[in-house]
Amino acid sequence: GATVLPQLRSFQARIQQISDDVREISHRMHPSILEDLGLAAAMESLAQDLELASGVQVRFEATDVPEQVAQPVASCLYRVCQECVRNVMNHANAPAVQIRLARRGPLLELEVEDSGVGFDPLTVKQGLGTFSMMERVSLVGGTISVDSRPHQGTRVTVRVPLGPESEK
Repeated sequence: GATVLPQLRSFQARIQQISDDVREISHRMHPSILEDLGLAAAMESLAQDLELASGVQVRFEATDVPEQVAQPVASCLYRVCQECVRNVMNHANAPAVQIRLARRGPLLELEVEDSGVGFDPLTVKQGLGTFSMMERVSLVGGTISVDSRPHQGTRVTVRVPLGPESEK
């Protein structure tokens, strides 16, 4: 047993290092636009960029969004929004996308809806993008639902608790 202990300590140190690296990377990945503009304005800017890049009409609407949204929540919603719109561009063949961000009591709700080809959730394998979105949302205590039917578009709804530091 005496030879195992140094190895375990070495693993422990390595795991701690990896954990620190991941934290640093995720902090670097937090778009500075969120800090500069706030969540609603950053999403509006994202919508405009995506519209220009793709030719798909991207409409953004914000209702009662707090000025200050906790960084993990803002980052999560921004990234999920990006991923949803990327999915629309790659798969939906949709002429338009509607992004809605609204405060609903203690929750912040993001809806991304398209008028594209849709899919049958039972037959379409969930890609890595969907998995990473679910993972992101669960990390901030939220829920995500995907509603789609063939030829009837897709709606992704994310609800995330605002938390105490997100007051107006």
